[in-house]
Amino acid sequence: MTAGSVGNPLVLTSVAMHKFGPAVADRLGGRTLASTASGIQANSSASRRNDRLIHASTSRRRRRT
Repeated sequence: MTAGSVGNPLVLTSVAMHKFGPAVADRLGGRTLASTASGIQANSSASRRNDRLIHASTSRRRRRT
């Protein structure tokens, strides 16, 4: 999963559908999707590792400028 796909509603919807079924994915629609899905994925060690990688790269970028 790349940093670009994290903010992609389609990816998050498919993740929600895979984990919880289409009914929940439907309820997560719209602008609330990103925050809800990130909350849901907080339990996943893979996503926590991904968040750390993203944060490391953004802070590196910020320090350089």
